[in-house]
Amino acid sequence: MQTAATPPASDPAAALALRAADRASPTLADAQTAFRELHSLHARQLAAWLSARVVRSDLDDVHQEIWGRVWEKLPTQFIGGNFRAWLFTIARNHLIDAARRRNTRRDFGFGGADDEPDATPPDPEGEEPWEILVDRERGLRLRGCLDKLDAGKRRVIVGRLGGEDYEVIVADLGITTAQAQSWLFTAKRLLRDCLGEDGR
Repeated sequence: MQTAATPPASDPAAALALRAADRASPTLADAQTAFRELHSLHARQLAAWLSARVVRSDLDDVHQEIWGRVWEKLPTQFIGGNFRAWLFTIARNHLIDAARRRNTRRDFGFGGADDEPDATPPDPEGEEPWEILVDRERGLRLRGCLDKLDAGKRRVIVGRLGGEDYEVIVADLGITTAQAQSWLFTAKRLLRDCLGEDGR
């Protein structure tokens, strides 16, 4: 059975997410437009997933808070790939953090037992907290390795991970397709060297 965060075969939203992540002037308006399109594509699915995990009276607020986090995190944390899976990871982590804050408040005598739900929300992929931390650590290492690439190679590999065609990338960079393919090959090798051959 497919869960909410199961990656689809292809992810056309990734290119929108990369556009939404680019806040440099004069592209801020384009970023906002792309973000609105992302919201219209995924808001209903996210709200449905949240409705099974959040008290109904809090649903709209939590939904808006998560989209606010997505907007804030896109420029630094989305590096291409499956946007839907990334979105649901943000949502899952937000719910886990909220549950921990509630428990901490109770531990220090703030709030009563009946104030708010106590359970940590179920994980849509069945991951344990340590698995989430491992995934987060891998993501941080990958971002660090990407930062070591020059801008051109980083643009090529992030674009290809996001599902962009070479035509879009070469037009953006003003290079040939052969050069873009060469940069992608080099970028992959550099990332493997940086991460280690096993990618861990």
